[in-house]
Amino acid sequence: MAAASDNAGPHNADLDEGFNRIIPQVEHVQFAQSFIDEIRTATLDNGKLDPVVTERLKNPDMDLPVLSDPDIS
Repeated sequence: MAAASDNAGPHNADLDEGFNRIIPQVEHVQFAQSFIDEIRTATLDNGKLDPVVTERLKNPDMDLPVLSDPDIS
């Protein structure tokens, strides 16, 4: 039976391997959280949309399209 001190200490390979797997996971969680935060605070007014596009989204054309219009095919 191995002594308890065989698994203890700062240079345990199993602990190092586990730690090395945790860091990328933490980075992924941080990236995901920052993405969620950006979506949560997004509005039409604080983005990078052209003002014409923003206005069109806020006030869409309410007229029905003319189906004979060649630009709608």
